[in-house]
Amino acid sequence: MCLKIYTRKKDIPKGTRCEICNDRYFKGMELHNDEVTKKILKEIDNAYYHSSRAFIDRGKSPGAIDIDQLSTGCKTLLNIVYNPETCFSLIECGHNALEAALTILSQGIALWEYPSFIVTNIKECNVEIDGRKFTDTMQVARYFEHLMKEGYDDED
Repeated sequence: MCLKIYTRKKDIPKGTRCEICNDRYFKGMELHNDEVTKKILKEIDNAYYHSSRAFIDRGKSPGAIDIDQLSTGCKTLLNIVYNPETCFSLIECGHNALEAALTILSQGIALWEYPSFIVTNIKECNVEIDGRKFTDTMQVARYFEHLMKEGYDDED
């Protein structure tokens, strides 16, 4: 299994729901007490699992905080993990969430329109982008650079 990423809406398989409002979709969600959830919380928001409805943040606030206060990037990746048959847009994700999507997620579907990615450290990944398999983040960055140079256009 791997994370499947599409760079154009039109390439998402027919019958696959595509969600662009990640915050709204996350409403009512509960955190799972598993390693993937813990990695996502730590990597993106520097947060720690507390309960199904709360997390402990970076030490700025005493006590547990409701999960509705997580960043949109964190919510997006959790949406992908918890709902692997639905495609979620990465448009509102910051660099740290985009890198985490590539390096942490091993299943799910994402839409990464207007692809760009800056590699600071080459890391292993297991993703399929537009039907092509990638095993490290440098390969992903080169593919996105190629798309941009070739005049990538969602309307093709």
